[in-house]
Amino acid sequence: MENPISFWNDVAMECNRLDHTGMMKGRNQQGPTLSSRALAIVHIAIHDAYVLAKRHTGSNSAFNDPYMPNNLLPTFNKPAADATKLVSATVSAAASATLLSLYPALQSLTNASYDKICGLNGAEESGHRFGLEIARAVIKLRSNDGSSADPDPESPAYMDSAAYGRHREDPLNRNQPFLGSSYGHTRLFACNTWHVLKPHPTIGSPTYLKDHREVRSKGAATSVKVLDRLP
Repeated sequence: MENPISFWNDVAMECNRLDHTGMMKGRNQQGPTLSSRALAIVHIAIHDAYVLAKRHTGSNSAFNDPYMPNNLLPTFNKPAADATKLVSATVSAAASATLLSLYPALQSLTNASYDKICGLNGAEESGHRFGLEIARAVIKLRSNDGSSADPDPESPAYMDSAAYGRHREDPLNRNQPFLGSSYGHTRLFACNTWHVLKPHPTIGSPTYLKDHREVRSKGAATSVKVLDRLP
């Protein structure tokens, strides 16, 4: 049986790739901010599904963590005969349900992936119900977390500028929306405190120019070692 964790990680990454293929504009999760959030949600659901299913089947005493929540465990009352299938089905249901919620435009890919790895009989049916409850809990936990707040498009703070050091519209992808300006206020996933970032180098300082040259050199279509002039 294929490893369900690796399998659904690959499916999640494929959803992210397809979501941003074409017009540089995600249909479901405009990245990179919302892409990182979506992948975090999917992998949290996968983690909780695997750990809780393992704990309930009693197949590994290492998962008998007294701090693990028990509110979802009564979904099935006794360990299934085939613990491996139950764990795989739980992970698959949790992963697929979160992906369907986050990437509705890629429903066919998610459904086909589920059919490939999992059936619905015996232990798999019990695991499926369990995984769906875990997915619902994770999605509910991240609802209204501030990630969907959009800046006021009329605000001068979100206008492009020709001034050096200011945001300029990508000349190859005109009319893209401003993305991520409010994402810093999204509710954190795991940290309890905000990390204070060091101030950026002063524009025009030797450190700034050195970093600027490095970015231009590595990002250029034709790599260059030295840039004598900056715009």
